[in-house]
Amino acid sequence: EAEYPILAILSGLEPQRTLFEQELIARFKESKEPVLIVRGKIGGPATATQIGAVTLVPHMNDEQLLPLMQQAKKIIVRSGYSTIMDLSVLGLLAKAEFHPTPGQSEQEYLASRVAEIIMH
Repeated sequence: EAEYPILAILSGLEPQRTLFEQELIARFKESKEPVLIVRGKIGGPATATQIGAVTLVPHMNDEQLLPLMQQAKKIIVRSGYSTIMDLSVLGLLAKAEFHPTPGQSEQEYLASRVAEIIMH
C-alpha cells in the first residue's frame, strides 16, 4: 500500500509553477486518498504543509523521491523532455499524468506522443 497513491512533482518557471500547484490543491484537497505535492522549491525551509488530503513539501532528493514514485499509482508532472526521459528510464511512464505548461508547444506535442505510445 502506497503512503501517497497520488504524487505530483512540480517544476518550471513562475507563475505557471504556482498556478499548477494551486490547481492541484483545489483538485485534491478533498481526495479520499493521500496526495503528495513536491513543490520544486529549493532553498526554503524543508517543512511540510497539510491542506486537506494534500501534503506539500518544498523539495526531495532522489533517494527520498524514487521509492514514492515507485509506490504511487499516479504521478502528475509537466511533460518536459527530461521528465519524460526520467520516467521512461525508471519504467514509470504508464503511471504518468502529463500536464503541458501552457504555451509550451513542445510539451504539448511530447505529451500527445507519449500518450499515443503508451496506448499502443
